[in-house]
Amino acid sequence: KLSMTDFVADFGFDSTAKKVYSKTVEHTNPAIKLAITEQPSAKAALVQTTPWIFYQYPDLFEIQGSKYRFELVGYQAKKFTGLQITKDPGVNIVWIGSTMIVVGITLSSFIYHRRLWAKVIPNEGGVTVHIGGNTHKSQIDFQKEFRKLTERIKTLET
Repeated sequence: KLSMTDFVADFGFDSTAKKVYSKTVEHTNPAIKLAITEQPSAKAALVQTTPWIFYQYPDLFEIQGSKYRFELVGYQAKKFTGLQITKDPGVNIVWIGSTMIVVGITLSSFIYHRRLWAKVIPNEGGVTVHIGGNTHKSQIDFQKEFRKLTERIKTLET
């Protein structure tokens, strides 16, 4: 009589607990445990053995007291995926926050603050205008724009 009683995908043995376990879910070192009951001869008593048979090491252990040799010649592992479906109610808040951060960084790269001051002082022949300005980024572009602005103001008539 022969039956398979256990299967492990990646054979491991805990010597302290004296237990067989599967180290991983990957089929790297598969093994099966058999329950063999046989009677070597008509007058002999029944012999029961429970050996482990390894796929990659078929001749690792010889089954004592058996006239048969067992070998695991093939098996087909079940296919599985690592995908997991979950419901996370806070994920929209995370996406909104991430989008706000990206938009903010983008805007801070392309938009810069400029400050302009103008002081108009009336005098006998017209007005005197004092203009000043400040920027945190793009100093060269600001200088060009500031020059254009002052040239336009000089051409204005009162």
